[in-house]
Amino acid sequence: MPNGVEYQARPHDELIRELLDPRIPKSEREHAAAREIEALRETLAMLKVENEKLREALDDRGDWFYD
Repeated sequence: MPNGVEYQARPHDELIRELLDPRIPKSEREHAAAREIEALRETLAMLKVENEKLREALDDRGDWFYD
């Protein structure tokens, strides 16, 4: 490290939690990042549900092989 000073990054989960906390003031970029994170989380949740439905449908047909 420069000048013998060590730096430690803040934990990722803590940063995300702060970005999504409406009580904490944010810059325009942070607001945009928070909206994008929320949209991606919603998409992920929807895809997980869809994936489970597809797995069940394939299981019912008997031609789905996975671990």
